[in-house]
Amino acid sequence: MKILRRGPQHGFAIAAQIQQASDEVLEVEAGALYPALHRMTEAGLLKAVWRVSDAGRRARFYELTAPGRRKLERVRLTPGKTQIPAEKSIAVASNQPAITAQGKSVPALPFRVWWSLRNMIRVTMLLVCAAALGAQPAFEVASVKPHVIAEGFVRRAWSARIECPPFHCGIAGMRFTEEAASLADLIMDAYEVRRFQIAGVPSWGDTGRDVYDIAARFPEGQTPKLEMARRMLQTLLADRFQLKLHHETKDLPVYALVVSKGGSKLKRAPEGRTCGGEALEDDPAGAFHKSWDLAPEMLGMFAGRPVIDKTGMSGHYCTADRRDAMSALDMRAMMGGRGGRRGAPETDDSDSAANVFSEVQQKWGLRLEAQKGPADVVVIDHVERPSAN
Repeated sequence: MKILRRGPQHGFAIAAQIQQASDEVLEVEAGALYPALHRMTEAGLLKAVWRVSDAGRRARFYELTAPGRRKLERVRLTPGKTQIPAEKSIAVASNQPAITAQGKSVPALPFRVWWSLRNMIRVTMLLVCAAALGAQPAFEVASVKPHVIAEGFVRRAWSARIECPPFHCGIAGMRFTEEAASLADLIMDAYEVRRFQIAGVPSWGDTGRDVYDIAARFPEGQTPKLEMARRMLQTLLADRFQLKLHHETKDLPVYALVVSKGGSKLKRAPEGRTCGGEALEDDPAGAFHKSWDLAPEMLGMFAGRPVIDKTGMSGHYCTADRRDAMSALDMRAMMGGRGGRRGAPETDDSDSAANVFSEVQQKWGLRLEAQKGPADVVVIDHVERPSAN
């Protein structure tokens, strides 16, 4: 935080300045620095913004917020002189021997070594303060148990609100639940990323068969909120799965879902209603699976690469014949039926080749546009199967 008082910095620059301040003695690992920055950002002490660095690449820059500056002023170290008893003092000058109270000479401590130790202690204390300021909250109690899959596998969809029908997920009173969740599912919920934004997943981490049930309780006196649940889930992953990860910015090939030149063919459903007029609350599982939030992930399964929604649409949408937007697509065609080819290139304009691109264009009035752009990726450095309760 003291470094950021000089102005916005990206993570690599912060680590380099810490190393320089310690005279190359202290090297900060990314796996320790970025979680600390993330926690302080979540606590409102820092603000993270994407900018172009001096090297010409997009990077996440961190800067102090007003609360962060006030906090720093309250906890920052005040420079002063430390009084050392005469019998324990040592000479700093390299050409002068130190004299103890017993009158014995000892070798002088070189100034470079003394200065390095001094800076290392100062930097370590600053990191301890930063960790204390961004202390990660935890559930009062939590259990992690394997979920037995008799046959097949489970593939949970991404959810902005930690929902997973027909299973139970999310906040209910003072309890937090995750059912049939793989390691990848838990990371998606904890860090609010999509599946394609996770790198380094182990072989057991996203099979759909190695899944777990989590039952946890919020501490007494706290009001359960979604963001708090995410941070507590991060702590659980670190404690029980020994998860260590860091954030990187990577250029990924994606499809952008955009409105075609002729305009969208979809109309938003009445508030709280399905396209057929039924109340959404009467069918919560159906409401979840018909939500526009799932469109990018569903299309990505057929297109063969991540889909980024750039339409600005949200909620539930209907076709002109009052069918739900998701149901209107011919899934069999997108999977390869009737001559369709899964993952066919966007430029394929064959009338006989029904695929995800032609379906989206014809039924929705939207199109998938091939792009390549920067994305925030969480990279797993270390993870283990969960420890016993």
